[in-house]
Amino acid sequence: MRYIPHTAKDQQILLESIKAASINDLFRDVPEKTKLKKGLPLPPPLSEPELLNELIKVSEKNKFSSSFLGAGCYNHFVPSVVKHIVSRSEFYT
Repeated sequence: MRYIPHTAKDQQILLESIKAASINDLFRDVPEKTKLKKGLPLPPPLSEPELLNELIKVSEKNKFSSSFLGAGCYNHFVPSVVKHIVSRSEFYT
C-alpha cells in the first residue's frame, strides 16, 4: 500500500467530523512549554543506499565486527520494499 498523504479537502472533512476548527485544536491540551518552537537541526535527507552507507560507517566504530549469520556478509543492496513485495501472496510462484 502506497503512502498517500491526506489532501487539504480530506483534512477539512476530518476536522468537520470531529468538530475541530483547525489541526492546532487537536493539540490544545499539550502545554505550550513542551511544544517545539523551531525546526529540529537535522541533516538533509538521504536515499536508502546513502543511509545504509552512513549506518555502516557508524557501525565500523564497533570493536566487534564479525558476523556469524549464514556463510558471511556480502556487500549488496536490496531495497526494503522487496521484503514487502515478496511477502504478498499474489507474487508467490
